[in-house]
Amino acid sequence: MDKDDPKYRMLLTTLQDQLETELEMAMQFQLLAAREPAGRMRERLLELAAEEFGHAGQIAAMIFEQGGRPEMRAEVCDDGRDLLVTLVHIEALEDSLIHKYRILGEIFEGTPEEKYMAACLEAEANHFSLIRNLRQCAMSVRGFDGAVCFD
Repeated sequence: MDKDDPKYRMLLTTLQDQLETELEMAMQFQLLAAREPAGRMRERLLELAAEEFGHAGQIAAMIFEQGGRPEMRAEVCDDGRDLLVTLVHIEALEDSLIHKYRILGEIFEGTPEEKYMAACLEAEANHFSLIRNLRQCAMSVRGFDGAVCFD
């Protein structure tokens, strides 16, 4: 892709934003897991953190492949938010990523990047479902009408 093409600049900017979001979510999952007692919820949070770190690595590689340089500016700290509040925040981030990958897939239709965007979209849709399940489990534990955990 031509580096003077506006689509190229938009791709690098969007990928950088995605990288920061993936890193933020990975760190949030790590911090949540650190506060959770041992058990299935903690295990699942650690698994999700590892997956998000993997996505961040894939996005960083794509930035390099496109001739860019990844910037890792994610600043995440444990602000003491409740598990449920944080899961709602992460669920919204995942939803945003889904929409971004759909738009990027349309913009890069017919290019090699389209296949990558489709794979990212599928992975984020799966994460969205998993996080929604975790949120519903957190709601049921906290006395809300709730879900069956970890089907």
